[in-house]
Amino acid sequence: MSLKLFYKGAILADPNDIDVRTMSRSSSPSELLYGPLQFTLVMIYLGTQMFMTVEGVIIISALGIGDGLAPIIGRYYGNIKYRFPLGGQKSVEGSFFGLFLGTIGGFLLFNRLFGLRDIAMKNLGIIGVIATFAEAIAPGNCDNVFIPIVLHFTFQRYPWLLE
Repeated sequence: MSLKLFYKGAILADPNDIDVRTMSRSSSPSELLYGPLQFTLVMIYLGTQMFMTVEGVIIISALGIGDGLAPIIGRYYGNIKYRFPLGGQKSVEGSFFGLFLGTIGGFLLFNRLFGLRDIAMKNLGIIGVIATFAEAIAPGNCDNVFIPIVLHFTFQRYPWLLE
């Protein structure tokens, strides 16, 4: 999939391609090289290197559910807008209900499905805040890489968050 996205975004560059039309917001083929390609590469890494770990499930929840819901909720229900210097315009509603609650809810769902060990709700709330803040300050189109990196180094520095 990642090779296909690279090919269609960098080499083929056809704005009428079905993948370009469905996965880009602006119908620009080069947009496939940002969000969709980065997301695919991060998920491949998480699926092969962090399979069935609490850290991997939290990052997948933050990125796959939280970061996926945030722009949708923000677009339709976002009234309070904000912007950090390197990031794009966001909404408080999208950030809170999408990323914060999506991270927590996604982890609880995946945790039940996969039978992983529980972590304290207080710690899960802290992780949700960190993921939300990371998404808010992420530079440009790099949030699909920035959020997992921030969460990974947070867990390296504060391993008690995974307890």
